[in-house]
Amino acid sequence: MSPPQPVLTWGVLIGALFFPAVVLTLVVAGQWTPLQRHYLLTYVFTARGGSSQYLLVVNYPKNRKLLASDYDVASAVPPPGFPPQTAIPFALTKAARKSGAQSLEWLYNEFDNTKLHDQLTNLIYDGQTLWDLSRRALYCDLAFLLLLPWAMAQDRRAIRQLKEGRVCQGPVRVTRAEFNKLKRSDGVGFTTTDPLTVRERLSSHPPRRMVRIPRREEQSHLLLLGDSGTGKSSLIRQLLGFS
Repeated sequence: MSPPQPVLTWGVLIGALFFPAVVLTLVVAGQWTPLQRHYLLTYVFTARGGSSQYLLVVNYPKNRKLLASDYDVASAVPPPGFPPQTAIPFALTKAARKSGAQSLEWLYNEFDNTKLHDQLTNLIYDGQTLWDLSRRALYCDLAFLLLLPWAMAQDRRAIRQLKEGRVCQGPVRVTRAEFNKLKRSDGVGFTTTDPLTVRERLSSHPPRRMVRIPRREEQSHLLLLGDSGTGKSSLIRQLLGFS
């Protein structure tokens, strides 16, 4: 028999790993412009050193070249016959042609990364930093990680229960709070000295230290068992004086 596994803990860790990636993929695919998707790696690498070898520029008259923006280009299928490294998956927009744009070109060069990053920030990414672009995914990751302590506690409880064995029939020893919760107790009861749980402290019901039976079961038989001097008579007096 294989040992019990922390299923919930692994589930939370896997969710923390994959769900943010899914969220980021959906945001990139559904909300980003074609140039924002195209320049993502360049934007990341130029943030801290790195290097960029080529940029997409728009050719204007008099040999004027400007970095292409979303105003200038739209996604397009490259013409057949061009190698992947030189094919341009963009086309000039009508607005760009009216402004005098003539063609698109890859500009191969070694660029100043700091200046290039600033250009991409202002022209392509609308002033958004890498944190702005990724924070939704990171928030999802944080949400999963906040569930980790709960998942670990639930797994420990389940593993302990499997090791000790599950009670299928007969009495089960529970705390006052567990009994009241399982039975949805709202009838007569007995005062106990057990410390209050967090849930009981937050409860607005006055007799929070009582273990109670459901009101619908008050007319049923009640059996009190215990050795001599364990408090059976005190319990009976509590029942007789309960109001």
